[in-house]
Amino acid sequence: MKKNSKKLIVTIMIVLSIALSFAAFSACSGCRDDDNGILPQLDMPILVFDASTRILSWDEVLNAVNYQISIDGVTQTTAYTKLDLTEFRFEEGNVIDILVTAIANTDTHRNSVAAPFRYVASTEGLSFNLVYFTFWEGLQTETKYILGYSVSRGTADLTGTIYIPSIHNDLPVIEIESRAFLDATELNNIVISSTIERIGLEAFRGTGLYNNVTHGSVVYADNWAIDFYGNRADVTAITVREGTVGVADHAFDNMQRLVSAQMPSTLQFLGANAFRNSLEFTTMNTPSSLRSIGVNAFNNTAIWNHGHGEITIGNWIVGFRGNFTGAVGVQSGVRGIADQAFNGAQISEISIPASVIFMGSYVFVATNVDITILGRAERPNTWCVSWWSYQTIGFPTNWNNRL
Repeated sequence: MKKNSKKLIVTIMIVLSIALSFAAFSACSGCRDDDNGILPQLDMPILVFDASTRILSWDEVLNAVNYQISIDGVTQTTAYTKLDLTEFRFEEGNVIDILVTAIANTDTHRNSVAAPFRYVASTEGLSFNLVYFTFWEGLQTETKYILGYSVSRGTADLTGTIYIPSIHNDLPVIEIESRAFLDATELNNIVISSTIERIGLEAFRGTGLYNNVTHGSVVYADNWAIDFYGNRADVTAITVREGTVGVADHAFDNMQRLVSAQMPSTLQFLGANAFRNSLEFTTMNTPSSLRSIGVNAFNNTAIWNHGHGEITIGNWIVGFRGNFTGAVGVQSGVRGIADQAFNGAQISEISIPASVIFMGSYVFVATNVDITILGRAERPNTWCVSWWSYQTIGFPTNWNNRL
């Protein structure tokens, strides 16, 4: 990292230290989470980056007394819930690694897992395409809402380290396209920004990232799990290494004997079709860091094939099966709903509790359901902007803007 960037880090830390204060602390009852006397752990902060303002923010974490922010290893504590990155102007190849940890009262809780954010400057020559959310009002008026950019190889020289950036033209870079670097044998090293929320099918198939991978192992691109190398038909369990933030589309599909997957405490994104057609698959933990599950992630698995009504894994709804036509109430405690989870469901009404922190894209596509949102007057910034549908559906009357 450039020397002037390090000076900016010191300046930010001084500002943070001046702002130091303590948030109110809520005492808990029954603070031990098991019979072994282990204190419950605070939820990991949910980081949201606004590319237009360069502000990294997070909601207050329940029972946190303050937050520890580490920027490239320089640490400070603050009560603030945002960090201004506008002062960081750096050249190709510069990377800023930020960690945000919710700090607990050690008598009642443990500190959270550190939430990572990597701010990256782009490699020259990469190709970018706009990513849209398209919707219709009354199936008449088409509107396109720009979500950000996808990225692929373009004309970039891939012989060195490739840097997938945070921002392009003042918009976030959110996807690595399917087959973006297919058969780029010279690609051996890559650094991926934390703004990336999806890596498409076979994005890195045939690249040098597969070199020296042990047979029967998960393949990684930086801090993403992208594939399984070996005979997929013989594996019954996999473990994704700690520090991994995402699983690419189709990463573990068609693993015929796979029963379980252990995910790290840092996992945020589980791609579309991630376990599809893994017929015996029944078990996966859903860490509190998880914020998105792609469409059909568990289709044609034992989880899906043996389910009826709301299909769940952990505290997430990942699909809906059956011909039920009445009203459905999502249970309190459900934390997230996957992309297109209620696609084509014939239900007439649904109520969504305030416990639902994460909502995927097109959740109610091809439905005509009346929706009741409990405890919220507007869309949380942790819900996908394209959460509702591209067709006409019922909508909460107390919300003025579905976006």
